[in-house]
Amino acid sequence: MNKKNNKLTELVKQVEDLHRKMQRDGQVALKAAFADFFDAHPEARAIVWTQFTPYFNDGDACTFSVNDFELKVDTNKIAEDVKKLVNDQAGSEYGYGDGCAGRAIMMIEATASNRKTMKEPWYKDKYEGIVLRKLTPEEKSLIDDFKEIESSCNAIPQILEMILGDHVKVTATKQGFHTDEQDHD
Repeated sequence: MNKKNNKLTELVKQVEDLHRKMQRDGQVALKAAFADFFDAHPEARAIVWTQFTPYFNDGDACTFSVNDFELKVDTNKIAEDVKKLVNDQAGSEYGYGDGCAGRAIMMIEATASNRKTMKEPWYKDKYEGIVLRKLTPEEKSLIDDFKEIESSCNAIPQILEMILGDHVKVTATKQGFHTDEQDHD
């Protein structure tokens, strides 16, 4: 029996070592990916999201997920029409839930028929004076890269949980990551 326990103990140690390696390697890769994003887009200040395991899921399994990515930008470095959609004044702070510059930029290029079907209060009354237009190459690059970061993070929820935790709001900036406890009831 003792030999079997030694094998199980060794297996537990291997799993723990692998977990620590994934945390270390994941942190390095995550920091590098976000640093590349912020280096390429100096107008970007932060990407913010929540990640948590729901307490209740209507009878379905409660599984960890990453949610609601928002792009925060320096409003002095974006077009006036985007600034209006973000609903921000130049130089003032805005926080999580106060408007995503990524969604705002995407709405600038939205079709008129899509606008008529939008029912979200975030979009209501913000179209006044906003003209549909093609995105600038810089805006297109920012949106494409933001979508890629979001998609990549959604593909690795277990790694994000391991690195950044559960029941948190994550703020990624050029300097690194900050987490705050998140109440998501």
